[in-house]
Amino acid sequence: MASIPYASAAAGDAAIAETRELLYRHGADSFGVMERNDASGRVLMLQFEHRGRQVTLKVAMAGYAAWWLRENPWTRRRKATEQEWQEKAREAARSAAPSILRDYVKAALTMVEAGAMTFEGAFLGGLHLPNGSTVYDALTGPDGPLSLPPPADAE
Repeated sequence: MASIPYASAAAGDAAIAETRELLYRHGADSFGVMERNDASGRVLMLQFEHRGRQVTLKVAMAGYAAWWLRENPWTRRRKATEQEWQEKAREAARSAAPSILRDYVKAALTMVEAGAMTFEGAFLGGLHLPNGSTVYDALTGPDGPLSLPPPADAE
């Protein structure tokens, strides 16, 4: 099987606990994690507040599972049915998501501590706007107030 980052991650709750401690050490006032279903599948969401600013970070597990399947395609030679193989990909995504979020937060806070970025710059996409949406949502949503034109290769 091809190896992709976090494919063997097993930290789960420990990664979430480490993320919580990192954020509290850097001034977060609140912290929460939840899993939800959206149109694209399961999403692991981390939310925290830092000096009155709300931040939401997300990992789309369906995206990771699809990547895992591209790197490890099912064939008849597998000792699993195609459905079992897809479930293995979903499980890999569920295991990877907490570690991905932890490492994202750790890298962003390192940039802040090193003076390379402000807190706002490091977490820009996840910052909440006054209407409750995130900057990322405003930039990518079809009706977002800051909607960007499509990338050049999207034509």
